[in-house]
Amino acid sequence: MHEYVVTLPLWTDPTAKKSKASKVAAQSEIHALGNGQFLILARDSGSGRGQPSTTSIYRHIDIFDLTNATDIKSDANDAVNGSIASPTTGVLNDGIRPADYCPWLDFNVNGELGKFGLHNGGAQDSGLLNEKWESIAVVPVLGGQAQAGQFFVFSVSDNDFVTQNGYLNGGQYRYSDAGGFNIDSQALVFQVQLPKDANPLT
Repeated sequence: MHEYVVTLPLWTDPTAKKSKASKVAAQSEIHALGNGQFLILARDSGSGRGQPSTTSIYRHIDIFDLTNATDIKSDANDAVNGSIASPTTGVLNDGIRPADYCPWLDFNVNGELGKFGLHNGGAQDSGLLNEKWESIAVVPVLGGQAQAGQFFVFSVSDNDFVTQNGYLNGGQYRYSDAGGFNIDSQALVFQVQLPKDANPLT
């Protein structure tokens, strides 16, 4: 067993006080590529369909690489009072190198979203991206246009039961979310080229 540190990206919350505007992106999903690299879904929160803010600052599928990262597995680090970073600054202890982190697929590019009737920011309509994106799936590209190493990367956001036309217990009871929204589940699909040594299907 091994243990590594992944330093998640920071994003600036425009709705927060200046002293609290810098926030750490949440991590919703990790998908191994089989070569020491991993896809990671990192995102902000509180922005999107049905939320007070419609403009998301950070929604990505990024990549991190463990090749040069420090394996921190040890009894001392795994102890109840074990610590690998400063409790006040969050700076890692000397000798600990985190995984190399690379931003990659940005969900929030309106120039691309607009091709499919979607958008980040703006009106609270059915084309606005949902807040919570929580999945990664990878499948190979097949057919005449396929090239070696090409894959489709899927990410899905469910509606968190936010509907005005819901039912419980097999339809016995009507359910209506108090927020007044009807939120659809959404999916985004990216066609990508992965490294030759990647094997994301294992």
